[in-house]
Amino acid sequence: MANLLSTLRALSGLLDVNRELLETTARAWLGLGATGFSLWFQEEQVATWPDISLPDGPCITAPLRLSGVSVELRVYGLSGLGYEARLTADAHLIAQVAALEAELNSMTQELIDSQDQLLALYDLTQSTRSSLETRDVLTALAREAARLIKAPASCALLLSKLPVEIVHHPQPILTQPLLMAFFGELQHSKGRLLLQASDDGQRLPDGVTTLLIEPVRIRGEIMGALVFINKTLGFNSPDLKLARAIADQASVQFENAQMYQESLSQTRMQTEMELAQNVQLHLLPQKLPEVNGLDIFAGSLPASQVGGDFYDAIYQPGEPFLFMVGDITGKGMPAALLMTMARTVIRTKARSLPDSSPANIVGSSNDDMYDDFTEVSMFATVFVGQYHHRDHLMIYANAGHSPVIYCPLGGTAYLLEADSAPLGVLPVSLCENQTVAFNPGDVLVVATDGFSEACNQAGEMFGYDRLLRLVELLAQEPAWMIGTGLYDAVTAFSEGHSQDDDQTLFVVKGA
Repeated sequence: MANLLSTLRALSGLLDVNRELLETTARAWLGLGATGFSLWFQEEQVATWPDISLPDGPCITAPLRLSGVSVELRVYGLSGLGYEARLTADAHLIAQVAALEAELNSMTQELIDSQDQLLALYDLTQSTRSSLETRDVLTALAREAARLIKAPASCALLLSKLPVEIVHHPQPILTQPLLMAFFGELQHSKGRLLLQASDDGQRLPDGVTTLLIEPVRIRGEIMGALVFINKTLGFNSPDLKLARAIADQASVQFENAQMYQESLSQTRMQTEMELAQNVQLHLLPQKLPEVNGLDIFAGSLPASQVGGDFYDAIYQPGEPFLFMVGDITGKGMPAALLMTMARTVIRTKARSLPDSSPANIVGSSNDDMYDDFTEVSMFATVFVGQYHHRDHLMIYANAGHSPVIYCPLGGTAYLLEADSAPLGVLPVSLCENQTVAFNPGDVLVVATDGFSEACNQAGEMFGYDRLLRLVELLAQEPAWMIGTGLYDAVTAFSEGHSQDDDQTLFVVKGA
């Protein structure tokens, strides 16, 4: 019981010390749309923003250790991997800042009587810790560093990104070209520069008598500097030690700011990718139509969060059933963007052309998209099939797409070869309508090359032969079992090897 009371008292003190940082973090989350932000200890809520009782609803959590006390951050009203990553990054950053502040507090309490400069350094930490924007940190550093060193003027420089950021206090004395020249010398020498007009007046501009340039290292590299100008009577040994301590504090602050910005960028990118994936998945048919005389299955497994494969199906009772499968070169976001365009164009052509035969759809789509594909040096393989129930015929056009496997009932599976280049390769499509009989029990499998080119750990590809034999073995099964059987076989074959390409499948079986 005594240990628990001691821990609670320590936690209360830690909350008071770090309340500003916690409140800043809470406001940021509330600004993102969170309904609440709270701090918990052993399933007891010890602080909350806003100051109201929060519901016991779903939340995301992240552990936080403050000076040996394990607590938990909770955010209500938001969910997703992106937000979880950001909360974990925030907890890590709060712990780092709190640990640094605790360390400085400890040092200050132990040496305050004999080391007044440490108290000044603590003041600097307090003035910069609440901001994570590099410009704000530079401004605070230039101002506070000049005050602590008792220099009439100073400037802070950061080269972690272009253009270089420079903040002067209280006003510019050194020009940017001169500062950059000194900074280049600083990087070359790997140590501080200390210049006095009495020793080397030709290097200093008029009005500058003493100059101290202290390097600021970020992740081991000199990426910034603190510049102190015109210190009365020059810079003595305590000044140099304090300048080094200030530069070390600046390094920590810039690294924290950089980590925070990187975390934000990663979270934003992850969120955007999740949104793109959700949009792309909803562009694919959410439910396949029920077509008289056919058993249908379709699926798509992108190699990354978004991919360049697509499939679509269009059916109106009394009209031929139309379906298509496409594969954009490459993968990831560029392929996904072109996939959306290609799917939209082909779907529009299928619905609007007076003669919506597969060859006409492919040819007209190529006319519209050739310039766009050429501009970005990409292309798309496309297969368009049209099933006529009354005649038991499958009419199709194949623009460079493979593998397309046809297996008649009780017969041998074989490939339906393309008779034209992919869309975007030639200004005019050479596709013609091809026809195969499609009776009950016949199977047509239209896949993308993510199946045939899937590799195992030895680098061997799955290949067409395995696909053909597998389709023959599965041909007696329903369409969904044929499709899942193909996916399972390829997954087992490539176990231990990452998926290199999108895997999309459309299975049609005569019923």
